[in-house]
Amino acid sequence: HTIRSFEADVVLVIGAERLYADICRDFAGTATVVVALNKSGGVVAREPAFREKSRQKNIHAYFYGRNSDLNPFSTTAAIYQDPSSVTATLESGGGGGGTGGGEDEAAARVDNANAIRVFTATGMRKISSSALPVGIAATMDPLQIDEVVPSTALQHSLVAVLGSQSEENDVEMLRQPVMGYAHITQVNVEKGLFTILAPAAGKIPSKKFLLGSIKWLESR
Repeated sequence: HTIRSFEADVVLVIGAERLYADICRDFAGTATVVVALNKSGGVVAREPAFREKSRQKNIHAYFYGRNSDLNPFSTTAAIYQDPSSVTATLESGGGGGGTGGGEDEAAARVDNANAIRVFTATGMRKISSSALPVGIAATMDPLQIDEVVPSTALQHSLVAVLGSQSEENDVEMLRQPVMGYAHITQVNVEKGLFTILAPAAGKIPSKKFLLGSIKWLESR
């Protein structure tokens, strides 16, 4: 829950009675104060088309600047390869020939030192507290991390560059700072390469990307 993650002590709910009731129920008995406010007169919800256009404009400004006065950097990076899958391919006759030394040959072919791995956060249905025994709280984290299998479906995706350098792939990654954002412009699965647009030149500071749902078709 976002309120718990930020340890908010005061929550203002504007013009949403149902949301106000839900938050009050979820945080009953805690130190969090929930306040309902009326929506100001004349305020209207923005249309989806307007919000989409505004989002695309802001993404463009992130890479190119408000006045197109910045020069983003396009680079290529290796796609992470699971050594076990390469070994399986060799053993099934996908390359190399012979059986002995297949694992050594696979390890020699796979160089993941600077390879990019893409992850996504997926939600898990959390059991309602009303369905649990009295005094028992749900211990399951509502989020889990899944690694994304690289494919052309990743093209045009906006990704967050995670600050995590740990080899562990769990929800702790979501608690790490975001170092910036990158744009996957092309995915060449056969060559094992991503083409990435970054806001500045130089080495990409992290090998872990977090994928969301935002796509951006670059246009200047």
